Amino acid sequence: MSLRGYKRVTPVRFIAKMRGGSQSTLIEACDGKQYVVKWQQNPQGSRVVPNEALGTALYQEIGLPTPEWAAIEISDAFIDANRGMWFDTGNGFVRPTSGLHFASSRMGTKSQTVFEVLPSTWFTRIQNRDTLLGALVADVWSEHVDSRQALFVQDDGQHSLAIVYIDHGHMFGGADGAQVMRLRACFHLDIRMYASLKLVDGLNYWIQRIQDNGEAIIARAVESIPEEWVSTAVNENIYRLLNNLPGLRDILFPAVFRWIIQDVQKCSQGLAYEGRSIVA
Repeated sequence: MSLRGYKRVTPVRFIAKMRGGSQSTLIEACDGKQYVVKWQQNPQGSRVVPNEALGTALYQEIGLPTPEWAAIEISDAFIDANRGMWFDTGNGFVRPTSGLHFASSRMGTKSQTVFEVLPSTWFTRIQNRDTLLGALVADVWSEHVDSRQALFVQDDGQHSLAIVYIDHGHMFGGADGAQVMRLRACFHLDIRMYASLKLVDGLNYWIQRIQDNGEAIIARAVESIPEEWVSTAVNENIYRLLNNLPGLRDILFPAVFRWIIQDVQKCSQGLAYEGRSIVA
Protein backbone atom coordinates (compact mmCIF):
# COMPACT_ATOMS: atom_id res chain seq x y z
CA MET A 1 0.00 0.00 0.00
CA SER A 2 1.26 3.44 -0.84
CA LEU A 3 0.23 6.47 1.20
CA ARG A 4 2.24 8.81 -0.96
CA GLY A 5 1.95 12.33 0.52
CA TYR A 6 0.31 11.56 3.88
CA LYS A 7 1.43 9.76 7.01
CA ARG A 8 0.01 6.55 8.37
CA VAL A 9 -0.89 5.95 12.00
CA THR A 10 -2.45 3.23 14.13
CA PRO A 11 -4.89 3.66 17.06
CA VAL A 12 -3.93 3.24 20.71
CA ARG A 13 -7.07 4.47 22.51
CA PHE A 14 -10.75 4.97 21.71
CA ILE A 15 -11.90 8.24 23.31
CA ALA A 16 -15.48 8.97 22.26
CA LYS A 17 -18.09 8.75 19.55
CA MET A 18 -18.62 12.12 17.87
CA ARG A 19 -21.98 13.68 17.12
CA GLY A 20 -23.16 13.96 13.53
CA GLY A 21 -24.53 11.84 10.73
CA SER A 22 -21.18 10.36 9.74
CA GLN A 23 -20.81 8.80 13.23
CA SER A 24 -17.12 9.61 13.35
CA THR A 25 -14.92 8.49 16.24
CA LEU A 26 -12.36 10.34 18.35
CA ILE A 27 -9.22 8.21 18.65
CA GLU A 28 -5.75 8.71 20.08
CA ALA A 29 -3.11 7.43 17.68
CA CYS A 30 0.41 6.09 17.99
CA ASP A 31 1.90 9.54 17.38
CA GLY A 32 0.26 10.88 20.57
CA LYS A 33 -2.26 13.01 18.67
CA GLN A 34 -6.04 12.78 18.71
CA TYR A 35 -7.92 12.30 15.45
CA VAL A 36 -11.53 12.47 14.34
CA VAL A 37 -11.88 9.27 12.32
CA LYS A 38 -14.36 8.77 9.50
CA TRP A 39 -14.85 5.15 8.50
CA GLN A 40 -14.67 3.88 4.95
CA GLN A 41 -18.07 2.18 5.38
CA ASN A 42 -19.67 5.52 6.24
CA PRO A 43 -23.40 5.56 7.04
CA GLN A 44 -23.79 8.74 5.00
CA GLY A 45 -22.41 7.16 1.84
CA SER A 46 -19.46 5.35 0.33
CA ARG A 47 -17.89 8.51 -1.10
CA VAL A 48 -17.52 10.40 2.18
CA VAL A 49 -13.96 9.21 2.92
CA PRO A 50 -12.56 9.70 -0.63
CA ASN A 51 -14.28 13.10 -0.69
CA GLU A 52 -12.73 14.02 2.68
CA ALA A 53 -9.26 13.02 1.54
CA LEU A 54 -9.40 14.75 -1.84
CA GLY A 55 -11.22 17.79 -0.43
CA THR A 56 -8.66 18.23 2.34
CA ALA A 57 -5.82 17.89 -0.15
CA LEU A 58 -7.42 20.46 -2.46
CA TYR A 59 -7.82 22.96 0.35
CA GLN A 60 -4.20 22.50 1.35
CA GLU A 61 -2.93 22.86 -2.21
CA ILE A 62 -5.03 26.00 -2.75
CA GLY A 63 -3.64 27.49 0.47
CA LEU A 64 -6.76 27.33 2.66
CA PRO A 65 -6.42 26.36 6.35
CA THR A 66 -7.72 22.89 7.15
CA PRO A 67 -6.60 20.28 9.71
CA GLU A 68 -3.76 17.92 8.89
CA TRP A 69 -4.87 14.38 8.33
CA ALA A 70 -3.51 10.84 8.37
CA ALA A 71 -4.62 7.48 7.08
CA ILE A 72 -5.31 5.33 10.11
CA GLU A 73 -5.01 1.53 9.97
CA ILE A 74 -7.58 0.05 12.38
CA SER A 75 -7.44 -3.66 13.15
CA ASP A 76 -10.21 -6.15 13.84
CA ALA A 77 -8.90 -6.59 17.37
CA PHE A 78 -9.18 -2.85 18.10
CA ILE A 79 -12.72 -2.71 16.68
CA ASP A 80 -13.84 -5.75 18.68
CA ALA A 81 -12.36 -4.30 21.88
CA ASN A 82 -14.16 -0.95 21.47
CA ARG A 83 -17.82 -1.53 20.70
CA GLY A 84 -18.53 2.14 21.44
CA MET A 85 -17.16 2.89 17.96
CA TRP A 86 -19.77 0.77 16.19
CA PHE A 87 -22.45 2.40 14.03
CA ASP A 88 -25.81 2.97 15.71
CA THR A 89 -28.51 2.17 13.16
CA GLY A 90 -32.26 1.65 13.22
CA ASN A 91 -31.58 -2.09 13.16
CA GLY A 92 -29.10 -2.08 16.01
CA PHE A 93 -25.33 -1.66 16.16
CA VAL A 94 -23.24 -2.46 13.09
CA ARG A 95 -19.56 -3.31 13.33
CA PRO A 96 -17.18 -1.22 11.21
CA THR A 97 -14.76 -3.02 8.94
CA SER A 98 -11.04 -3.03 9.62
CA GLY A 99 -8.61 -1.35 7.26
CA LEU A 100 -7.51 2.12 6.25
CA HIS A 101 -9.70 5.06 7.28
CA PHE A 102 -9.62 8.88 7.24
CA ALA A 103 -8.29 10.59 10.39
CA SER A 104 -8.47 14.38 10.71
CA SER A 105 -6.34 15.97 13.41
CA ARG A 106 -8.48 17.21 16.31
CA MET A 107 -8.46 20.98 16.59
CA GLY A 108 -7.53 22.56 19.91
CA THR A 109 -4.76 21.97 22.42
CA LYS A 110 -4.30 22.74 26.11
CA SER A 111 -3.24 26.25 25.08
CA GLN A 112 -6.12 26.84 22.65
CA THR A 113 -9.86 27.40 22.74
CA VAL A 114 -11.94 26.36 19.74
CA PHE A 115 -15.30 27.94 18.89
CA GLU A 116 -17.85 26.69 16.41
CA VAL A 117 -20.14 29.76 16.63
CA LEU A 118 -19.15 33.41 17.10
CA PRO A 119 -21.04 36.60 17.96
CA SER A 120 -20.88 39.16 15.17
CA THR A 121 -18.83 41.51 17.35
CA TRP A 122 -15.97 39.00 17.14
CA PHE A 123 -15.80 38.82 13.35
CA THR A 124 -13.11 41.50 13.10
CA ARG A 125 -10.91 39.35 15.35
CA ILE A 126 -10.67 36.63 12.66
CA GLN A 127 -7.23 37.31 11.23
CA ASN A 128 -7.73 35.22 8.07
CA ARG A 129 -11.38 36.03 7.35
CA ASP A 130 -10.52 36.77 3.69
CA THR A 131 -10.11 33.01 3.21
CA LEU A 132 -13.92 32.71 3.41
CA LEU A 133 -13.95 33.84 -0.21
CA GLY A 134 -11.32 31.27 -1.11
CA ALA A 135 -13.38 28.55 0.53
CA LEU A 136 -16.46 29.74 -1.38
CA VAL A 137 -14.62 29.53 -4.70
CA ALA A 138 -13.15 26.12 -3.82
CA ASP A 139 -16.57 24.77 -2.84
CA VAL A 140 -18.23 26.03 -6.02
CA TRP A 141 -15.37 24.54 -8.04
CA SER A 142 -15.83 21.16 -6.34
CA GLU A 143 -19.66 21.22 -6.27
CA HIS A 144 -20.03 21.20 -2.49
CA VAL A 145 -23.65 20.47 -1.55
CA ASP A 146 -23.58 21.39 2.14
CA SER A 147 -22.96 24.60 4.11
CA ARG A 148 -19.29 25.33 4.65
CA GLN A 149 -18.23 24.13 8.11
CA ALA A 150 -15.48 25.91 10.02
CA LEU A 151 -13.96 26.25 13.47
CA PHE A 152 -12.41 29.33 15.06
CA VAL A 153 -9.20 28.84 17.02
CA GLN A 154 -7.87 31.19 19.70
CA ASP A 155 -4.48 30.75 21.32
CA ASP A 156 -4.32 31.50 25.03
CA GLY A 157 -3.53 35.13 25.73
CA GLN A 158 -4.32 36.19 22.16
CA HIS A 159 -7.15 38.43 21.02
CA SER A 160 -7.18 37.19 17.43
CA LEU A 161 -8.90 34.10 16.04
CA ALA A 162 -8.01 31.90 13.08
CA ILE A 163 -10.61 30.19 10.91
CA VAL A 164 -10.00 26.54 9.99
CA TYR A 165 -12.21 24.68 7.49
CA ILE A 166 -13.46 21.20 8.32
CA ASP A 167 -15.80 18.50 6.96
CA HIS A 168 -15.18 18.06 3.23
CA GLY A 169 -17.18 14.86 2.80
CA HIS A 170 -20.02 16.56 0.93
CA MET A 171 -17.89 18.11 -1.78
CA PHE A 172 -18.09 16.58 -5.28
CA GLY A 173 -21.85 16.16 -5.36
CA GLY A 174 -22.17 14.76 -1.86
CA ALA A 175 -21.93 11.32 -0.30
CA ASP A 176 -23.39 9.62 -3.38
CA GLY A 177 -21.95 11.99 -5.99
CA ALA A 178 -25.41 12.66 -7.44
CA GLN A 179 -26.55 15.82 -5.63
CA VAL A 180 -26.70 19.15 -7.43
CA MET A 181 -24.61 22.03 -6.09
CA ARG A 182 -26.56 25.13 -5.04
CA LEU A 183 -24.42 28.25 -4.81
CA ARG A 184 -26.14 29.54 -1.67
CA ALA A 185 -25.32 26.30 0.16
CA CYS A 186 -21.59 26.85 -0.33
CA PHE A 187 -21.50 29.79 2.08
CA HIS A 188 -20.73 29.56 5.76
CA LEU A 189 -24.00 29.44 7.70
CA ASP A 190 -23.45 32.91 9.19
CA ILE A 191 -23.60 35.03 6.06
CA ARG A 192 -22.76 38.18 8.04
CA MET A 193 -19.09 37.16 8.07
CA TYR A 194 -18.83 38.20 4.40
CA ALA A 195 -20.31 41.67 4.91
CA SER A 196 -17.15 43.81 5.10
CA LEU A 197 -14.91 41.75 2.83
CA LYS A 198 -13.66 43.14 -0.47
CA LEU A 199 -15.86 40.86 -2.54
CA VAL A 200 -14.77 41.75 -6.08
CA ASP A 201 -11.05 41.78 -5.38
CA GLY A 202 -11.23 38.77 -3.09
CA LEU A 203 -13.26 36.56 -5.38
CA ASN A 204 -11.19 37.51 -8.41
CA TYR A 205 -7.98 36.73 -6.50
CA TRP A 206 -9.08 33.22 -5.52
CA ILE A 207 -10.67 32.48 -8.90
CA GLN A 208 -7.50 33.50 -10.72
CA ARG A 209 -5.33 31.55 -8.28
CA ILE A 210 -7.33 28.38 -8.88
CA GLN A 211 -7.67 28.84 -12.64
CA ASP A 212 -3.96 29.56 -13.10
CA ASN A 213 -2.89 26.52 -11.09
CA GLY A 214 -5.95 24.24 -11.32
CA GLU A 215 -4.44 21.27 -13.14
CA ALA A 216 -1.34 21.27 -10.93
CA ILE A 217 -3.49 21.60 -7.79
CA ILE A 218 -5.57 18.59 -8.85
CA ALA A 219 -2.51 16.50 -9.72
CA ARG A 220 -0.78 17.19 -6.38
CA ALA A 221 -4.00 16.57 -4.43
CA VAL A 222 -4.58 13.20 -6.10
CA GLU A 223 -0.94 12.23 -5.63
CA SER A 224 -1.21 12.85 -1.88
CA ILE A 225 -4.02 10.39 -1.10
CA PRO A 226 -3.74 6.60 -0.78
CA GLU A 227 -3.65 4.78 -4.11
CA GLU A 228 -6.45 2.43 -3.05
CA TRP A 229 -8.75 5.43 -2.60
CA VAL A 230 -8.21 6.61 -6.18
CA SER A 231 -11.31 4.83 -7.47
CA THR A 232 -13.99 5.53 -10.03
CA ALA A 233 -15.49 8.08 -7.62
CA VAL A 234 -12.21 10.03 -7.37
CA ASN A 235 -11.78 9.96 -11.14
CA GLU A 236 -15.28 11.38 -11.49
CA ASN A 237 -14.34 14.10 -9.00
CA ILE A 238 -11.28 14.96 -11.08
CA TYR A 239 -13.53 15.30 -14.13
CA ARG A 240 -15.82 17.66 -12.21
CA LEU A 241 -12.90 19.87 -11.24
CA LEU A 242 -11.47 20.06 -14.76
CA ASN A 243 -14.89 20.67 -16.27
CA ASN A 244 -15.81 23.46 -13.82
CA LEU A 245 -12.49 25.27 -13.93
CA PRO A 246 -13.14 27.66 -16.87
CA GLY A 247 -16.59 28.83 -15.71
CA LEU A 248 -15.99 29.74 -12.07
CA ARG A 249 -16.35 33.47 -12.58
CA ASP A 250 -19.64 33.11 -14.45
CA ILE A 251 -21.09 30.94 -11.68
CA LEU A 252 -20.07 33.26 -8.85
CA PHE A 253 -20.94 36.68 -10.29
CA PRO A 254 -23.32 38.44 -9.68
CA ALA A 255 -25.37 36.05 -7.53
CA VAL A 256 -22.92 36.25 -4.63
CA PHE A 257 -23.53 39.95 -4.18
CA ARG A 258 -27.29 39.64 -4.31
CA TRP A 259 -27.39 36.99 -1.59
CA ILE A 260 -24.87 38.65 0.67
CA ILE A 261 -26.64 42.01 0.55
CA GLN A 262 -30.07 40.50 1.14
CA ASP A 263 -29.05 38.09 3.86
CA VAL A 264 -26.80 40.48 5.77
CA GLN A 265 -29.63 42.99 5.94
CA LYS A 266 -32.00 40.28 7.13
CA CYS A 267 -29.62 39.01 9.79
CA SER A 268 -28.78 42.48 11.08
CA GLN A 269 -32.42 43.02 12.03
CA GLY A 270 -32.31 40.62 14.92
CA LEU A 271 -30.35 37.42 15.23
CA ALA A 272 -27.16 37.70 17.29
CA TYR A 273 -25.26 34.47 17.88
CA GLU A 274 -23.65 33.55 21.16
CA GLY A 275 -20.01 32.52 21.05
CA ARG A 276 -19.79 28.84 21.99
CA SER A 277 -16.60 27.01 22.89
CA ILE A 278 -16.33 23.34 21.96
CA VAL A 279 -12.82 22.71 23.36
CA ALA A 280 -11.87 24.34 26.64
